[in-house]
Amino acid sequence: MTDIEVLDETGTNATLQHRIDRILTEVVPLVHPTTELDLPHLVIFRIVSPQTWQSEQLTQMNQAFTALRARQPWWKMLAVVRREAAARSVFRRTAPLLRDLVMGATLSGPDLLSETILTPQGLHHTGVSTDETYLTQVVAHQLVHHAQNRASKHGTRWADSRSAPPRLAISVLEGGTPAGPTGR
Repeated sequence: MTDIEVLDETGTNATLQHRIDRILTEVVPLVHPTTELDLPHLVIFRIVSPQTWQSEQLTQMNQAFTALRARQPWWKMLAVVRREAAARSVFRRTAPLLRDLVMGATLSGPDLLSETILTPQGLHHTGVSTDETYLTQVVAHQLVHHAQNRASKHGTRWADSRSAPPRLAISVLEGGTPAGPTGR
């Protein structure tokens, strides 16, 4: 049994909160039959401001690089530090531009739980908030990430993805094939 929590941290999106809750209620029972992955006991979706999205992404990046540094031998540390510096530089430049366009992200949380953060601005600017089909697709897509995170025990981290070809890492995280939708 999976419990669902949808939180409106903006305090101004009760309608969106109810829509997402309804969609999750319909989609949660479909995840295991479709993916053969189990969801965690609690699924959390948070509606947040773009600033909170940016802050949460920075926290995830910090945690990922801290964990990566802890696993590296001393002779590889310089390469990790360089990668971290490059990632921080890109994040500082792009996050303020993207935060009003990104619909959502599923983040690793404590105790092997995940949280999906959605920004009303991103859903609005991309046209998703006005189309129930697309909103359902976004919510379902993010929901599957909860099951993927549970199955991998949060073992797939973007900071570690350099060891695999970038397209393969993204395909694994996003559920596609490395060569695209046709598999070629």
